[in-house]
Amino acid sequence: VETAAPGGGTEAAGGGPAGVLMVPLSGSGEYIAWRRPERPMPRQWAADPSTPVRVGPRGERLTPRGSGAVFRAVVRGRSLPWTVGDRVAARELWRLLTALVLRHAEVLDAVNEELRMRNVDLDSFAHAAAHDLKEPLRGISNAATFAMEDAGDGLDAVTLRRLRTMQRLAGRMDELLNSLLHYARLGRAGLRVREVELGDALDAALEVAGPRLAEQRVEVVRGTLPRVRADADRLDEILVNLLVNAAKYARLDGER
Repeated sequence: VETAAPGGGTEAAGGGPAGVLMVPLSGSGEYIAWRRPERPMPRQWAADPSTPVRVGPRGERLTPRGSGAVFRAVVRGRSLPWTVGDRVAARELWRLLTALVLRHAEVLDAVNEELRMRNVDLDSFAHAAAHDLKEPLRGISNAATFAMEDAGDGLDAVTLRRLRTMQRLAGRMDELLNSLLHYARLGRAGLRVREVELGDALDAALEVAGPRLAEQRVEVVRGTLPRVRADADRLDEILVNLLVNAAKYARLDGER
């Protein structure tokens, strides 16, 4: 428990506290503080304490008072003193708060550990499920391909459309599973953030998505790009996806 003795009255005169009792909450400089207002106190002295001391020819010596009048004044800028009970109550509150903080920290650690284990289980499940589901999808797509190849021109339009729909949906599901696998890997690897030249990242993405953009007659207009803080691999994937989606979903008429 720390107390702040009243000062010269500057804060109290301006309406601030004239006495403070504080208990620290942590080593970070946080406190709980109780403040007391100014309590003007009348005082009596045998003489004005501000009167200059006169040194006589015999030096500093006690001499009889020149007047029997009592000097009265009001002392300002001070509060009532903090009692032993005040200090004990502050210490008890500090003890209770410290115990509460420690208990919450233990609960938070347990919750974080449980969450970490669940994330590990989720990543493992996503990885295993994606691998296990890709093989049946590959079989479905291959079966549709073989059926069209074996039948040749003997398939009617409805059957041919259904087989192509099977191939397309199997391909779409394979893309979703790849995304699931990517999510699982990302959860295990985490991010490696560093300074990246955005222009260089765009150049690398254009090398991958460039053929698709040229095929769809999509032109990339670029300006001056800044340096950013990012995971270079994740940034590359984002830029490639943005470019491919621009080619895939933009309007089809004319240059884009």
